[in-house]
Amino acid sequence: MLFRSHVALYKGSGDTGTWADTMLTQIVAEELDVPLEYITVMGYDTITAPLSLGSFASRVCFEDGNAAKGAGERMKQVLLESASDKLGVPVKELQSENGVISVKGNSEQKLTYGEAVFHSSHTIGHLLSISHQYSPPTERLTPDGYANTSAAYAFSVQVAEVVVDSLTGEIEVERVTVVQDVGKAINPIAVEGQIEGAVMQGIGYALTEELITNKEGRVISDCFEKYMIPTSMDIPVIKIILVETNDQEGPYGAKGVGEIGLNNTAPAIVNAIHNATGVKFHSLPVKSADLYFALQKGLKEV
Repeated sequence: MLFRSHVALYKGSGDTGTWADTMLTQIVAEELDVPLEYITVMGYDTITAPLSLGSFASRVCFEDGNAAKGAGERMKQVLLESASDKLGVPVKELQSENGVISVKGNSEQKLTYGEAVFHSSHTIGHLLSISHQYSPPTERLTPDGYANTSAAYAFSVQVAEVVVDSLTGEIEVERVTVVQDVGKAINPIAVEGQIEGAVMQGIGYALTEELITNKEGRVISDCFEKYMIPTSMDIPVIKIILVETNDQEGPYGAKGVGEIGLNNTAPAIVNAIHNATGVKFHSLPVKSADLYFALQKGLKEV
């Protein structure tokens, strides 16, 4: 934190389009009770940023969020201690709001966060720096394959509705309904956006995306002309129902939401095709040509 009460948030993980930077900004702003515009995210620099294992495994909100929350809590405590020394009032008699620390019942006796930074014994130069590391409570996998290997578990249900042309085998996903346990939705729009993106990935996984190799093992579906991914023209109606719970370990009860939104889509689509045609597919993608020949031959399983 600087003398003008602005905060630089250093993080090691990247924002891969999930609004992770916004989410972390919200958490720090919540802990310090300052406007969002006071927070500047400083990431993607291996010289200055702390070590992070990366943006994967639905971990950024859960793990980085807990780290940001812990750093914000600690910084606020240091600011209160600084104000306590300067004002001569015990910490328990102080309150903070919108970047200002004041004495309870006497709002005239106050310090801004910037002034508290200036007077803090923890300040070096013009900066008050606080760090916090979060490591989730997990268990190492045992030889029998059972252990509590994650700090939190998410749950999701998806229903896919498809239209199949029985003459050509053409498959169109018309609607996907997602009911997902997200813990606390810190940023509901970002949560829904992640789930929508995951569903579109799942549609590609189910119907179009195929890694093709030749006899020598070389990939020949090596460009987007050959490796077909869904476009904006292929987006079905996606209805998302967020089920908010309170995970004891997550920041404010939040859980990761990205990957679990992808896990169910392809199985739901394959089951919908089976329900519509009676043909059960055991490999992906399910191409229109595969379905056409299965219907022509009267196959029940492919």
